[in-house]
Amino acid sequence: MYNVPTPANCHRWDLVETPDCPLCGQRGTLQHILTSCHVALSQGRYTWRHNQVLRELTGVLEKERKSVRSCQPRSKHTQTSRSEKSTGIISQTAGDWRLEVDLNQRLTFPDIVPTNLRPDMVLWSPGTKKDIIIIELTVPWEERCSEAHERKRAKYEALLTECREQGWHTWNYPVEVGCRGFPGGRL
Repeated sequence: MYNVPTPANCHRWDLVETPDCPLCGQRGTLQHILTSCHVALSQGRYTWRHNQVLRELTGVLEKERKSVRSCQPRSKHTQTSRSEKSTGIISQTAGDWRLEVDLNQRLTFPDIVPTNLRPDMVLWSPGTKKDIIIIELTVPWEERCSEAHERKRAKYEALLTECREQGWHTWNYPVEVGCRGFPGGRL
């Protein structure tokens, strides 16, 4: 039980007459206020929090993307020292990674296959035309992280299959950061 002044707690403490959410009239628990109120969802209140987390993830990935590009050997004969190498999928392939994020404008999926899906982030290597990474962020109630992960994995599976059929290596990374700030285990 969290001792925050939600409508349900304030009602229990005899501070207000009703435990109802002021936006929709359902019971105003912490879970409801942070993740389940359909009025808050329609007003974009959850989108703002999601986008704040997405901005942080974007900063980390953009820094990694730039460091990979700067660590690429200048010619076939130049060796990169072990300390200069990055780790992870981005560093294992090309140095021309592009990053698109669905933040300020509507993300357009790269011209690989036609789709109306808009993942939160897409990393791809246009030079090699073989690697694409989809990252989909969810900011759920912490106890629902596994459910959110599976839902987002399934959502993009057909798109990734189409990309594979076009010869692309694909990765799907659904990530979760709980609505109270706790990162999911897969992050």
